[in-house]
Parts: sequence; C-alpha cells; structure tokens
Amino acid sequence: MKQGALSFSDLRRVRDSPAFVFSFAFLLCGLLAGSFTGMHIPQNSGAYMNSLADLLTQSPSALSWKGALSCMASIAAWPLAAVILGSGPGRGLSIAMLIAARGFLLSFTVAAMVHQSGLHGIYLSVATTGVTSLFALPALMLTASAALMAGQTAGRKRYWKGLCQYGGTGAVSMLLLIAASLWRLFVTPFLMSRFGG
Repeated sequence: MKQGALSFSDLRRVRDSPAFVFSFAFLLCGLLAGSFTGMHIPQNSGAYMNSLADLLTQSPSALSWKGALSCMASIAAWPLAAVILGSGPGRGLSIAMLIAARGFLLSFTVAAMVHQSGLHGIYLSVATTGVTSLFALPALMLTASAALMAGQTAGRKRYWKGLCQYGGTGAVSMLLLIAASLWRLFVTPFLMSRFGG
C-alpha cells in the first residue's frame, strides 16, 4: 500500500479489537446509570424539558450561524476529546470516563423525556437525540478505540503518528458526525415543528 493512501482495512481491525469491547462496556455502564437516574427525577421538573423542546424546535433558518456551529461542535466535541485524551497519561481511564459520561447524558435525557411526557416522550427522544446518537455514538466508539490502540502501540511520543494509521476509521467517523449534524440541524427541527406539539 502506498504511503498516505486512505485505507478502510483499519476499520475492521478497530471494530474487532479489545479496545472497542472496552469502550462498549463503559458506554453500557453510562447508559444504564443515566437511565436509572433519569427515571427518578421529580415529576414536576418540567422546566428543563420545556426549554430543551424550545431549543430543538428552532429551524435552521432561525438558528444563527453561531448556533449552527455550536450545534456541530457539540456533536464533534466527544470524539475530539477522545483523541486528545488518548495522547495523555492514563488514557484508558480518561477515555473510559468520557464514554461513560456520554452514555449517561444520552440515556438520562431520553429517560427524563419519557418520564416527563409518557409515550410522547418516546417520540421526542427519538426525534431529538435518538437518531443523532445512532450516528454520533459509533463515531465516538471508533475514534476512542483508535485512540486507545494508537496510544498502546505507539507510546506517548509517537501517538499522533500512530493515530494516522487509522485514517479509514477517522474518515468513517467524520462521515457519521456530518450525518449526525445534518439530522440535528435540519430533520429534528422539521419533525419537532410538525409533530412535536
């Protein structure tokens, strides 16, 4: 293979690695903790859910370019944080905590919506966070696993060079993050304005 050529063979290597299993285990821990916590919030704390619904029903034309950039940055921040944490000491623990926190926040939001709004909360959670997460979570898992693998094989000094070996994984993650951003910016406001009532 030519030096610098983009190869997707590393995607299978990352997906089948112990680092991916490690990341998945911590994601499940975060998801479980968030769902239990979200189901036990007080019933009368609807102000959070109302403000979240107001934010999510804004159409892309109502969002300023700063708002759109902020939305895209909030989606891309998790994988970027995994890449940065992978370069430091204690990368395994810090990436595990990052993934668990992401799982916690996702399931807490979904459980809180369902707890607050009943069956309508299921629709709200799928339209607002569910489909976006179907794209963003695999991107985070692949990126975090690649960061863990690059840190183990290359060491701290050669981490960034080692991470370049996972260019195909990075490209797939980037495409997934773009899909998540497009859903969040264009499809979610449409669904919420039409059927979110």
